[in-house]
Parts: sequence; structure tokens; C-alpha cells
Amino acid sequence: MRLPVPWWNVRVTWLFVVIAVIVIAGAFVASLGLLGELPPADLDLRPDRIDGEAEFDVVVRGYRMDEVDAELARLNAQIASLEASSPEPPDEKSWLSS
Repeated sequence: MRLPVPWWNVRVTWLFVVIAVIVIAGAFVASLGLLGELPPADLDLRPDRIDGEAEFDVVVRGYRMDEVDAELARLNAQIASLEASSPEPPDEKSWLSS
């Protein structure tokens, strides 16, 4: 013996189907760019700093190369300024023997 299906179950099911079709169609139209374009993103070449450490944005293929290149250039400039301001390095034998 089969129980009758209440009328609201059928209507709610069709309502969910219609909502799902509308959402999928909206996502498809948005992916085609027919709803307008997003404004261009501003380039942020500086990595975020958390506790003094560089935090790079993660993208599909690792880290953003422009952020890494900017950080390496900053570190190279810092190394060059430290080398320029430091006196002559000690003799190799003096620090090896101690």
C-alpha cells in the first residue's frame, strides 16, 4: 500500500528546482561577463607584514612573483647598505680559531 504524497512536498520540490536553475543560470551569465565588469584591481607589490615577517599572497602557482621580487629587492638593498656601513670584515683565521 502506497501512502499519498502531500501536495506541499511536490510544490516545495519544484520550488527548489526552479531556484537551483535560476542560481545556475545567474552564475553562468555572470561568468560570461554579461552583468558588467569588475573594476581593475590595484597592484599591491608590498607583502603583508605579520610579526615582522613577510606574508605573501598565495596564488594558483605559489606566491605572487611581483611581491617576492619586491621583497628580494628590498632585502638586497638592505644587505648593500649594511655592507657599506660596516668596517672591513675580520680576518678568516681570527674568527675560525676562536
